[in-house]
Amino acid sequence: MTRRVLLACLVVLITLGTGVCDAARAAGDGRSVQTEAVQRVFMFSLPGVTWSELETVELPHLEGFLADAAVASLGPARVPGHLAGPGDAYLTFGAGTRAVGLTEVDGQQYDVDEPVDGETAGEVFARTVGALPADGIVSLGFPLLEDENDGLPYDAQLGAVAEELIDNDVRLAAIANADGSDVTAVEVHRDAALALIDRNGAVAGGTVATDLLMADDAAPFGVRLDPERVEGAFRDAWGQAGEQGVVLVEASDLARVRRYEAVSTDAQFARLRTEALHDADELFGRLLAEVDPERDSVLVVAPSEGRRKLTVTGLRTPGSSPGYLKSGSSQRSGVVITVDVGPTLLDQFGIDFTDEMEGRPYEIVPSNASLAARADGFIDDALGSARRGVRLAPMTMLLVGLLGVLVLATLLVTAVGESVSVRRRRALAWCALFAMATLPSALLVQAVPGGIAGFGPYVLALAGIAAALATGAWFLPRPYGPVLGMLGAMLGVVLLDAMTGSRLHFNAVFGYSPTANSRLYGISNYSYGAVLTATILLATFIVVFVRSRYAFAGAVALMGFVLVVEGLPAWGADVGGILASVPVFLLLAVLLRQRRVRPRTVVIAAIATAVAIAIFAGIDLMRPSAERAHLGRLVERVSEDGVGPLFAIVERKFVAALRESTRSFWALAIPLGIAFVIALGRIGKRPMLTLKERIPLLGAALTATYAGAVLGSLLNDSGAIVGGVVFFTLTGALAYLTLETT
Repeated sequence: MTRRVLLACLVVLITLGTGVCDAARAAGDGRSVQTEAVQRVFMFSLPGVTWSELETVELPHLEGFLADAAVASLGPARVPGHLAGPGDAYLTFGAGTRAVGLTEVDGQQYDVDEPVDGETAGEVFARTVGALPADGIVSLGFPLLEDENDGLPYDAQLGAVAEELIDNDVRLAAIANADGSDVTAVEVHRDAALALIDRNGAVAGGTVATDLLMADDAAPFGVRLDPERVEGAFRDAWGQAGEQGVVLVEASDLARVRRYEAVSTDAQFARLRTEALHDADELFGRLLAEVDPERDSVLVVAPSEGRRKLTVTGLRTPGSSPGYLKSGSSQRSGVVITVDVGPTLLDQFGIDFTDEMEGRPYEIVPSNASLAARADGFIDDALGSARRGVRLAPMTMLLVGLLGVLVLATLLVTAVGESVSVRRRRALAWCALFAMATLPSALLVQAVPGGIAGFGPYVLALAGIAAALATGAWFLPRPYGPVLGMLGAMLGVVLLDAMTGSRLHFNAVFGYSPTANSRLYGISNYSYGAVLTATILLATFIVVFVRSRYAFAGAVALMGFVLVVEGLPAWGADVGGILASVPVFLLLAVLLRQRRVRPRTVVIAAIATAVAIAIFAGIDLMRPSAERAHLGRLVERVSEDGVGPLFAIVERKFVAALRESTRSFWALAIPLGIAFVIALGRIGKRPMLTLKERIPLLGAALTATYAGAVLGSLLNDSGAIVGGVVFFTLTGALAYLTLETT
């Protein structure tokens, strides 16, 4: 029988493996909604501008454009452990994937003929890079930027977007200058040109020279953009673009005033920022008058200047409608990521993004909502993301602290024995249910209209929901009904949310947010820990207590359903979860049948995991390329470039897992849970032995849970967070069972 299973799995694996690339080719490379022919793209950069700023400052030209455009919040591309600077976003625009800068060289872009220490910038560039452009802009720090990105596991190819545009005869030009300093020699800040540099570190057109500036004693560092010169440079570049071109203009006064914040009072900074916004709006209006809406596209971006915040972006193309923007990266209407900007530029000219590009083109979702209504939603998202960042650490500490108190109280009651009243034992058992209920409550609290502003009211609301869940479960038939009800609630809330768009996970404290996570859809790693544990325990209880010959089949069906929700790209999209769950569920199935785990069991588990990944990859590859989740994208890259991208992702996940494991208080839940299980087998009347007598297959469930904690921690980039949530859930369930059944 085992040989037949192995053979069948191998046949399926080979069939899927050979068919995956065919499926990708058959599905085609779907594009965004851009269908009209585009002649040129005007790209206007508003460094650091948020939707809340647009709401508080009257900017008629920008607001008029955005009202007729498709708009979204622009989230940063997260690079763990890296202190982001202004150049990061522009390099990411130009690479189409996560890229990082170096603050000491990010701004070192010059016109070819500009003097640099007695030489021209072109001569210095030729000496370091080996090429001398006839005109345009050169990046003197480009070799250092390449070296910095070569050391990261993102496979960023700096200038990849520009190369694709140039190869398709699209002319490029950048116009920007955010220079200025009060206390030292003038600091050079021409970061914006990094968005359009080619693979050699040059931009063929435009200017970043000091000629763009004019003296102004009231402006930051005593200078500001000269609108006449910027407009003249834009007209030259726009006219030279000919049939196809991209011209990037940065409202550099906004970047200059942001640097000036450190040396100005709050009131002065607010005044300067408002003035810079008005100047940017006026400049945008002047340049927009040169654009033909019947043939040209306009893309507004607001790089986040290294700060974890959501900023403005908008796109208007010939024939497009107002609405929202989304992308395959975010898979959420109203949110796009900086990695998507480069592929969006390519898409305007009908050029495919390359396999190395992590981002996907903007897609337009038409809407009749007013700009004010859309902006209000973006502001709410930004507030929610900021709140999530502030709440994550203290909420983790609260729950781990609650777990510690529950462990100590349960062990104390167990050690004292019968002298503790039934009423007190049951009160503590209810507390165990309450602790378990905090995890689904952290999702359900997101359904409160408008969100909850303060941390105290938020904790009270979450606790109220958890208390309601615990009380509802408490009245189910004893002794096992309450804990089964709570496990069912934990599982049901997560799976139902995943199947309906993961709305509760968005900006949830144990979900994900666009300023902190690279994935904004599916089941979060926090939720995965709870799902894994709840599934194992519920499947075990089905086999133990359902008096039917179909009980085992029911347990397997439950595990299969969970795998489907976890793995489907349109639902859970949790590759790490599938990698951990398949072998764990197979191990549980073997143990529930009371059979020994043998070497061939491990082989079957590995094959089954590969088959599951192949199936979900095949499903993802059947979708248009621009809409595929990260699993389909990985298979695309591996099929084109070999195993290199796979190793890069493994390295990236390992580094991220190690970093999160040493930073999160969830890691403390692991030793607490282990100590609790050990203590239950040794103190008092050894309640663990009693539990195993009353629940004969509890040992199988514990073994599978331990395996899940290990694999989940190793195979997800959240590391020990997964193991911590697993033991948090397991400890709550064991505490209830100990108090109610022993």
